[in-house]
Amino acid sequence: MHAPPAGVVPLRLSVLEPDGTRITLELYSDNTVGEVKAHLALPEMCGVPATHQRLTHGGAELADAARALGACGVRDGDALLLDL
Repeated sequence: MHAPPAGVVPLRLSVLEPDGTRITLELYSDNTVGEVKAHLALPEMCGVPATHQRLTHGGAELADAARALGACGVRDGDALLLDL
């Protein structure tokens, strides 16, 4: 893994699917919500198109695809909930 740019924090997150499956992601605080959804859409992940995903963190929906995870208050070790 490459070193992140200055000011960017590595994040290890859990994504909880509706069926209870837990996906662990290793990202950076500058990754966007849209990038996370695109990654989750991959067949080897949950395979659900990004347009059908609803991610929440701390009870708030992460709706702005262009917003960085760090700007959404997501921190290392946090969990995101995935609703379909």
